[in-house]
Amino acid sequence: MICENEMDITNKLVESNGSKQERDNGSSDYHPFIVKAEDLKEREFFGIGYEIFWCMKKYENNIAQYDLKSGIKETYASMLQRSIRTALRLKSKKISEDSIIGICAANHTDSVIPLIAAFFLGYRVVTFDVTQSVTDISYLIQQVTPTIMFIDEEAVSTMEVAMTNSQKYFEFVVFGTSAKYSVMNDYSLRVDGNEEEIFEPVRTCAKKTALILFSSGTTGMPKGICLPHSAILYQSYGISCAMNLSQNSVLLYFTPLHWISSPNLFISTILSGASRVVCTLHDIWRAIDKYKVIITPEGRKSSLIELKSIGHQINNLRVDIPHSWIQ
Repeated sequence: MICENEMDITNKLVESNGSKQERDNGSSDYHPFIVKAEDLKEREFFGIGYEIFWCMKKYENNIAQYDLKSGIKETYASMLQRSIRTALRLKSKKISEDSIIGICAANHTDSVIPLIAAFFLGYRVVTFDVTQSVTDISYLIQQVTPTIMFIDEEAVSTMEVAMTNSQKYFEFVVFGTSAKYSVMNDYSLRVDGNEEEIFEPVRTCAKKTALILFSSGTTGMPKGICLPHSAILYQSYGISCAMNLSQNSVLLYFTPLHWISSPNLFISTILSGASRVVCTLHDIWRAIDKYKVIITPEGRKSSLIELKSIGHQINNLRVDIPHSWIQ
């Protein structure tokens, strides 16, 4: 069923989520969502990190990510563990609670881990386009300067020049290998003691900024847009309802994290216990056939045109097309 209005969303939440008292008493159906009461105006939640932490716990045995290139499939339990370990590494640096965590990476299975970790700790996240020029990135990091940047290996040299040009400096954590900087694999190593087992996310004010995305710059220079936890969570749950997502859903999308659709779709899969597939556009039909993709929420018109030109027919595939493309 597709939720057609706010009351449908509310009813679905109430049915699946149980009462607030049941959750507070440690009910086995502990499954926080963005709405905790029958009245949508009564929003009692504690931020994205808090919500997705408990959802990942609930769906720990479900597959969270499929990586076509490596053939690896990762459960929510594994993704949660890596995210907790990354959060603990960030926490050990004793950076300010108002710190900004940067991500400059393509769409891959590791790029979402610092996103989740930052949400767990209540840090703000800013995302950058890995393909942008030195000039553009120099301008953007002057506008919003991260404390730590998680970055693809291929983008390091560009970012180094941009830092020099803008006189803004921050720490790197590299997706890949590096003889000069910390690497993401080190952040996934077990932390000494029992911190991992007892870890819980911070409770964050719903109005606090969670994500900073930049405008396209088509009508002027790009500007940082601050999105609060409440807006992202509400949109993400709306997506899960509108697309009728479930634990059996397998999504495929190509938009990177600097597009609003990407974090929204990613969070919606977690809220639903669904899976996502990571692959290149070139391998789309192989991915659809191998993982039985049923939903392709595509965010780029060029990709849709290419899909239509190939002319494949795959059973059970649904492509969600933005309304703006329908003439």
